[in-house]
Amino acid sequence: MKNNQTQNQLLRSGTFAVLLLVSVSFLDAGIRERSGSYQGARGQSGDWGSKVERGQGFRTIERNGSGERGNWSSQRQSTWDRLSGTGNSAWSRTGPEGRTVSGTSSARRTETGASYERSRTNPDGSTASASGTMTKNEDGSRTYETERINREGELSTSSRTVTPTEEGRTVSGSASGADGRSRDWNTTVERDGEGTRTRSTEVTNQDGASASRESTTVLSEGAAIQTVTRTNFKGETKTYERSIQVDPVETEAAE
Repeated sequence: MKNNQTQNQLLRSGTFAVLLLVSVSFLDAGIRERSGSYQGARGQSGDWGSKVERGQGFRTIERNGSGERGNWSSQRQSTWDRLSGTGNSAWSRTGPEGRTVSGTSSARRTETGASYERSRTNPDGSTASASGTMTKNEDGSRTYETERINREGELSTSSRTVTPTEEGRTVSGSASGADGRSRDWNTTVERDGEGTRTRSTEVTNQDGASASRESTTVLSEGAAIQTVTRTNFKGETKTYERSIQVDPVETEAAE
């Protein structure tokens, strides 16, 4: 994986969007429908809708939307058994171009945590898969180990440990790919309890070069203001700010 791709994947978490709910209806105790509009960080906008059905040991989610690029839809069906500690899921997504991606996943509880397997089928028929484990540690942290096989059959591995703190959490991890590239990263997330959230991430690649991203998000009087500073592997720094005003619309549940 190229350096800029690595940075984008690890630092992309700053994508900032808000959903404005304009309609909510409860068809019965197990079905809920919503619809609304969205405004993305880069100015993209559109409408969306969702339907969620829940029952004993299952959940079905259907979503659809339209925007500047066209229409899209997605479905997911999940089942689980709490007694045996197992769960299964199947999903599909169709984009504006009519291209469909689908996949399945399964998970099971283990003595030390959990394990899972995932598979994905791309629009061209190629496949990818992943498997991993989650281990609960004595200090309250959790360690995730993952192996991935991409559509070319190449293997990559990653490991990360998530540790809760009084203010939020810390995440430390590493990853390596079939091409010999690797990276290590550390992330800290803190909340002050008064509407301010700070997140900082630093990544080091196989050449010893570093990239970082720091963001501060403040929620106040219906507005979300985020300030982001990025430094890439070349040492180039960019700072920007974005603000979204949230105007909630009151709705009534359908009888």
